[in-house]
Amino acid sequence: MAYALVQGPERQGIMSGGDSDIDEVDKIKRTVGGDFLWFRKGGKSYLIQDPAMLARLDKAYAPVRRVGAEMDGYGKEMDKHGKIMEALGKQMERAAVGIEPDEVQMRDTARQMRDVGRRQRQLGRQQARLERENGQAAGAADVAERERLAREMAALEVKMRALEHHVERQHEKAAAAHEPMTALGQQMNEAGKPMDALGKKMNALGKEMERQTKAADKVMQGVIEDALGKGLARQVKDA
Repeated sequence: MAYALVQGPERQGIMSGGDSDIDEVDKIKRTVGGDFLWFRKGGKSYLIQDPAMLARLDKAYAPVRRVGAEMDGYGKEMDKHGKIMEALGKQMERAAVGIEPDEVQMRDTARQMRDVGRRQRQLGRQQARLERENGQAAGAADVAERERLAREMAALEVKMRALEHHVERQHEKAAAAHEPMTALGQQMNEAGKPMDALGKKMNALGKEMERQTKAADKVMQGVIEDALGKGLARQVKDA
C-alpha cells in the first residue's frame, strides 16, 4: 500500500510508493494545507486530516524519526572520518614515490586504502539517506537494500583491516628507513577505528529502524481502517 504522512512547516515526512505516487503527493501539497495522511487502497486515493488520527501516527513514528536522525548523524561522522582517511591515503602515495621496488607495493596498497575509505564514506551516505528517506517505509526493497549495504560495509571493513595489516608488515621490515611511511600507516590505522565503530553502530541502528518501522506500520494500518470506518478518510478524485 502506498502512503505519505506529510507534517510540519516544511511539509516533509515519510512515504512509501513509486514515482507516480510522489508526483501525486506533490500535487496534493499544493492544494491541501496543513498536515495530512495520503494513502491508496483498492485503487483509490484518500486523505486523512483528522487531528486525533494524525496525532496517533505522529506518536507511532516518533521512534522511527529518532533513529533516522541518529543514522544521519553517524553518516555525517563517517563522512568526516572518510575524508581524513582519503587525505592520509594521498599522503602515503606521495611518500611512496621514488623509493625501492618493494615500496611500489606500498603505494598500490595506499591507493587501495584510499579507495576503500572513499567507498565506506559513500556507503555511509547511502545508509543515512536510505533510513532518512525510505527506511521508514520498511518495504521489502528497502530492507533488501539496507542488508546489501550492511554486507558491503562489513566486507569493506574486512578488506581495510587486511590492507592495514599488510602496511604494518611492510613497515616492520623497513621501519628505520621509512619512518614517514610508518607514521602515516599508524595514522591510517587509527583513523580507521572510528569508521569501524560507526559502521557497527549504523548496522545496529538499521535493525532497530526495521523493528520500530514494523511497529509504526501496524499503527498506520489501524489508523487507516479506523478512518475509513468512521468516514474520516476523504477520497481524492483528482490529485
